[in-house]
Parts: sequence; structure tokens; C-alpha cells
Amino acid sequence: AEMVLYDAVSTNIQEALMNDDRTAYAQIEVVNQQGMITLTGEVDSFEIAQAAEEIVRQQDGVFKVVNGLRIKKEA
Repeated sequence: AEMVLYDAVSTNIQEALMNDDRTAYAQIEVVNQQGMITLTGEVDSFEIAQAAEEIVRQQDGVFKVVNGLRIKKEA
């Protein structure tokens, strides 16, 4: 997925997500609006969506997280 990173906060979030085993392979898009982070995309499980939110909340410069991640339906 192509990601446009406008700032250090977004870059740090992407790196944190890639470095965590739970979210490393998830297709997660990060949108940063002055510290309000919106997560979108589809992930394999509720656990991954929760982990992503947890990781993002721990980053500096994050004031609010809007978790818009969808869980993929079982085929």
C-alpha cells in the first residue's frame, strides 16, 4: 500500500505498527490531523484492530485515536 507521510508522528506510528508482530502485516492506513489519528483499512481480527489502537495511543504527539479499522469477514 502506498502511504503518504506528512510528518514525524505519522512516520513513528507506521514504524511502530511495522515493528509489532501483531500488526506488522496488517493493511492499516494512518491519517494524522493535528494529533487526531484515524486508522482505516481491513484487518484479520478484532485483536489486531485493538493492538493497532494500543500501539498508536503510546506514540508521542497523539491526542486522540479514531479506530475505523474493519474486520475481514471469514471467506
